[in-house]
Amino acid sequence: MIFRVEPLNRPHAHGTSGELAARVVGLDLRQSMEDATFERLLQAHAQFPVLIFEDQFLDDDQQIAFTKKFGVPEETYGVFSDRIKRTRLKRTDFADISNLDDKDEIVQDGDERRYFALSNRVWHVDKTFHEIPSRVGILTAKEVPSRGGGTEFADMRAAWDALSDEEKHRLRGLSVVHDTLWSRGRLGVKFSEEEAKRLTPVTQPILRTSARTGRTNLYLSSHSHHIVGWPKQEGRDFIERLTAHATQPRFCYVHHWKVGDVLLWDQRCTMHRAADDFDEFKERRVLARTAVKELERPSESVAFA
Repeated sequence: MIFRVEPLNRPHAHGTSGELAARVVGLDLRQSMEDATFERLLQAHAQFPVLIFEDQFLDDDQQIAFTKKFGVPEETYGVFSDRIKRTRLKRTDFADISNLDDKDEIVQDGDERRYFALSNRVWHVDKTFHEIPSRVGILTAKEVPSRGGGTEFADMRAAWDALSDEEKHRLRGLSVVHDTLWSRGRLGVKFSEEEAKRLTPVTQPILRTSARTGRTNLYLSSHSHHIVGWPKQEGRDFIERLTAHATQPRFCYVHHWKVGDVLLWDQRCTMHRAADDFDEFKERRVLARTAVKELERPSESVAFA
């Protein structure tokens, strides 16, 4: 099957974010895909870690079939209690990225689920607080507001490229502790004692390198708490400065959703967040997310294929 790839970011004079996002034209994700076509897609995805497919209108089974091309779909709500995982969705291989409750009504201010969803508004990588985090994510747009409600991505490869040699040398070999109790606690989420026991902090490398492209990138998330071996506050300050550097507009792409869009992104070399506000107490925003885990711990294999 023949398709073409259309870059969506112009190269910036001070960075290389021109290779962050691209539109894929000519593929119908509802149809079976030959191995050669999928290999071409993987090559495009290595160059452009955010790929957009328009007018796809996938149903759940079709989205799962596409997800399985990349590996085994993640179980989404394995670690949180019933109060958090109440959802409109009846299957655990989907995450409901919406402002709706389990009765299909708009969540109002004060609902605990809204506090939990606020974590989508800060820069993050999915599940870095697990020893084996997410490798790829796939979002499909079901309902979108009349304005706002976009999703923003940051190119962590371009952010690395723009650092000075001295800064790069300082980063090599560092590891970061990722802690979701801390990151979500800052947003008002309360965890039970049982949940806290299951959500112990994990350590991830601060740098990753792609086996396909040879490009190095920063590996950060809202869950990044401190740097191993550093005084905690010094590490926190350093992580915040790195995050501010990596999320400059010149390294970023904002996707403005249309119903039927499918977005595929590489979790290993990007961060993402809900980009802009919409009238969340009056308008519906419904995205469905599937994901695939990494094959091994990042700390055991810094290079990724």
